[in-house]
Amino acid sequence: MREYMIGREEEIKYLRSLKSEEESQFIAIYGRRRIGKTYLIRESFGYEFTFQHTGVGNDEKKSAETQKQEQLDKFNESLSAAGYDHDRRLS
Repeated sequence: MREYMIGREEEIKYLRSLKSEEESQFIAIYGRRRIGKTYLIRESFGYEFTFQHTGVGNDEKKSAETQKQEQLDKFNESLSAAGYDHDRRLS
């Protein structure tokens, strides 16, 4: 943890405790834009990830279906970057 992360001790402690669990953990962090969610996660885990994904923001000018497809496309890109084989299905 870097010295200039102020006021996040409890969150960092909790996140790091999940890393020591025997089973894989899924962590979903949500909140309004630009408050440091991604930064908190990256700094807490020292950029050591098997997989990470950051969603796409809402755009009121686009239909819900278009936004849904953009989210799925972005998630697909994240899976590819993590080495997921598209020809193999998850079971």
